[in-house]
Amino acid sequence: MKKKISTYLIIIFLLVFTYLGINYQNYPDIDYFLSGRLRLINQLFNELSLRELAFGGNLSKITVDNSYSAFIKNYGTFFLIFFLFTLVNVKENRSHELAFIITMLIFGFFESELVSPVTDVDYKN
Repeated sequence: MKKKISTYLIIIFLLVFTYLGINYQNYPDIDYFLSGRLRLINQLFNELSLRELAFGGNLSKITVDNSYSAFIKNYGTFFLIFFLFTLVNVKENRSHELAFIITMLIFGFFESELVSPVTDVDYKN
């Protein structure tokens, strides 16, 4: 049951975020609250070709400030759907693992990189 709820939540979040990004002019307060991320999503959708939207591979300097937008830009919508489906349908999820996955997926709406290989995790002042 928890897997179904998390799957539906992710789908709803993605659909709402996509809708708001496409129609960001109608929601200036939400765009302001999200630091202009809706405008950036709109720019991304306007600049990607249909092939790039489906399969990724866009190497231009389009600004993305959302992990899902970055995923679509680099790998495409099909791979994003496959990735999310695989992630949510992991066998034998324990509740704390599922909570972590859901938290990271929601975090992805607000950060452009969930994990970066160039991030120094051993940073000392």
